Amino acid sequence: MGRIYKQLLPLLLLCSCMNRNEREIVGKYEVKNYVLIDSKSHYDLPKLFLNSDKSFIVEYKDREVSGNWKANDYGDFTLIYFTIDNRKWEEGRVFIDTNVIIEITEPYNEFFPLFKEINFASQ
Repeated sequence: MGRIYKQLLPLLLLCSCMNRNEREIVGKYEVKNYVLIDSKSHYDLPKLFLNSDKSFIVEYKDREVSGNWKANDYGDFTLIYFTIDNRKWEEGRVFIDTNVIIEITEPYNEFFPLFKEINFASQ
């Protein structure tokens, strides 16, 4: 009986550390739409992976960036926060309907340098 508890304990701890919205947004995302800063720019559309251990990966063809994420539910809306090395990296708004949309309306870092706005949809 003790062996079963030892196997289930990590799963129970993981589930108890995530709120309902965080559990719903774990998954793979692709760019749904975007607005470029300069329409003449050459760009590569990234993929976003949100893992159940609250880590994330933004994957481009030639590079990737990783860090941690968390989501806070404010009733009418949910915000998602991305951090790298304990520094705030980006934040976005999450819309949960038939699929999940993550909207980053003001990307301001070196990982989305060509975009004014970028939205990801769950796959």
